[in-house]
Amino acid sequence: MSTPPDPAERGRYVLYPHPSGRGMLIGRATGLCDRCSSCGCGDQQELIDLSPAGIAATIKKMGGLGKLRSAITL
Repeated sequence: MSTPPDPAERGRYVLYPHPSGRGMLIGRATGLCDRCSSCGCGDQQELIDLSPAGIAATIKKMGGLGKLRSAITL
């Protein structure tokens, strides 16, 4: 995945528009101290892809809709 554009918001979570224009990418930083929470310079985690294709890939990785339904409890 290419480098995302400048973030719309920065901190523990970073919100990026998806390059396709459909959806968002969420970046996460862990291990932040109080001083670093505004810049988000902690340990960067994998981006969470909330585009339609990213959600479909996540469902596929989890084993399909059947397993997703069984994992959801109401």
